[in-house]
Amino acid sequence: MIDFEKLKKEFGLPNLEDIAERFELVLKKDDEEMSLQTIRNDITEKVFDVSKTIEAMIFPREGGDPDMLHIEKMIEGMTEDCYALYKELNSIYSKGIRLRFEHNRKEDAEFIKAVFAKWPQIEESLKKIFKTIEDGWKTIKISEDPKEEIYHG
Repeated sequence: MIDFEKLKKEFGLPNLEDIAERFELVLKKDDEEMSLQTIRNDITEKVFDVSKTIEAMIFPREGGDPDMLHIEKMIEGMTEDCYALYKELNSIYSKGIRLRFEHNRKEDAEFIKAVFAKWPQIEESLKKIFKTIEDGWKTIKISEDPKEEIYHG
């Protein structure tokens, strides 16, 4: 495995610690030799998790968690923003998966740099959505119409 510092210089990557901080990756003592593929896979997994959380909020399923019915109401005015974020996350995720089959360090490095640069903007959108939901839980009331709480479809 190649030393990350060499890869950083070769491809103009951010510091490994900065990448780990931004994406909440866990570094071990010997991770100076962390591969680009490992970092790309970890980022892709994080993007997938966030995407699935957003998906559950904007596409509640019959028989799903009842809290999603409440969340759907809380984010009513934000549905388009949530959907745009969902599409962006899925595009990043799909590229990360495709790169697993490319075996190309340069493309892995470009992916890491691009997502690293874009992530603060994505986080701001996520913070706004989840702050709305957090505040919504403090004020939401049970519906006057009992059918509204039971039926969704």
